[in-house]
Amino acid sequence: MNDRCVTLTVKDQKRLMLMSEVDVGRLTAREAASLLGMSLRQTRRLIAVYRQDGVAGLVHGNRGRPSPRKIPAKVQEELLRLIRTDYKDSNDCHLTDNLREKHGINVSRSTVRRCDGPMAKPVPGNGGHRAIGVGADVIPNRECSSNSMAVTMIGWRRVGPS
Repeated sequence: MNDRCVTLTVKDQKRLMLMSEVDVGRLTAREAASLLGMSLRQTRRLIAVYRQDGVAGLVHGNRGRPSPRKIPAKVQEELLRLIRTDYKDSNDCHLTDNLREKHGINVSRSTVRRCDGPMAKPVPGNGGHRAIGVGADVIPNRECSSNSMAVTMIGWRRVGPS
C-alpha cells in the first residue's frame, strides 16, 4: 500500500466503501457492480487494483496531470496577442489559415474560438461567426435555488463576412 496522500471525490469515496465491503466479504462483486453502475468485469478489475494498490488504486491515473493536448502558455499568449491586434477583424477560418501560413502556429478553428475567450462565441443561427459582446450585466438568477449569478450579454454585433 502506498503512503502518499490521496484526495478522493465523492465517486471515489463510494467506490472505496464498496470495495472495502467486498474485501471483507459483506458484499459480492456482482452487488458492488450493480451499486456502482458498472459491469461485473470492470468491478472485478477495480477490486484487484484495490487489493494491490489500496486506496490510491481507486483514483484515476491521470489525475493531477496536465492534458497532453494543452497549448503551451507561450503559444497561447502569442495567439491571443495576434487575435487581438493584427487579426482583430478576421473570422476564425481566415485567422486559422494566417496563423498557420505566416506565423507557424498550427491550431484548429475551435481552438482559436476558445482562446479568444467568453466574449467571442458562436451565435446561434449566425453561421458560426464570432460575436463580440459590447457590454455585459451580471444579475442574480432567480430561477436557481442557490445564490448563483447569471450573465446576460447585451449589444451583440456580428464579426466576419456577412
